[in-house]
Amino acid sequence: MTVATFEMEIEDGTRILFRPVTPNDRECLHAAFNRLSFESRLSRFFISIDYFSEEMLRYFTEVDQSRHVAWCAIDLSLSEQPLVGTARFVRSRQHPPSAEISIEVIDAYQNKRIGTTLFCLLYCLARLQGIHTLIAEVHPANRKILNFLSRWGITEKFQDGVIEVEFPVHQDDVLFSQFWPSQEFKLLAEKVQKKLI
Repeated sequence: MTVATFEMEIEDGTRILFRPVTPNDRECLHAAFNRLSFESRLSRFFISIDYFSEEMLRYFTEVDQSRHVAWCAIDLSLSEQPLVGTARFVRSRQHPPSAEISIEVIDAYQNKRIGTTLFCLLYCLARLQGIHTLIAEVHPANRKILNFLSRWGITEKFQDGVIEVEFPVHQDDVLFSQFWPSQEFKLLAEKVQKKLI
C-alpha cells in the first residue's frame, strides 16, 4: 500500500511535494505545459503541439492509478502555477506486466534532480504494483534523456523513428539495490521507496 503524498528537498533546498495526479489538476497541468520550451515539448510528445486539447487533459488527469499511474511534483513555495513536473506509466493492454513510462519537468526546474526522483518514483511504484518491465520511448534528438538512460548500459532499440529502452523491474531486494548505476541513485531510490511503504 502506498502513501497519498510525500515531500522531499531538492538540491537547492526547495521543498517538493510528490503526489498522485487527480482530475483537479487540469488547470495546473495546462499551466505547466505552457511553461515548457519548444524543445521540451518536442522531446516529450515527439510532435510540435501548442496546447492540450480537452481529450488530452482528460487522459492525463483522469487516471485510475492502476493501469494508468500518474504522479506530479509540486513546488510548495509557489502559490500560482506550482506544478513543475509529472511522471506516469501506462500498462500494455497486450502484456499488462509491461508499462510505458514518461516524465516531463518544466525547463526552469530541470537539472535539479526532480526528473531523477520521478524516475525512481515510477520504478518503485511499478515494483509495488507487479510491473516486470518499464519501457521508455525517447526522441532521437533528446540527448539529455538518452545520456541519462545510458548510465544503465541497457541496449537501445531504434524502432519507428524513436529509441526504445527497456528496464527490468526487480522484486528481489538485492537485485533492486544492484540495479542503480551509482551509489547516489541507489540511495535516492531507497529513500523514495521508504516514502511509499
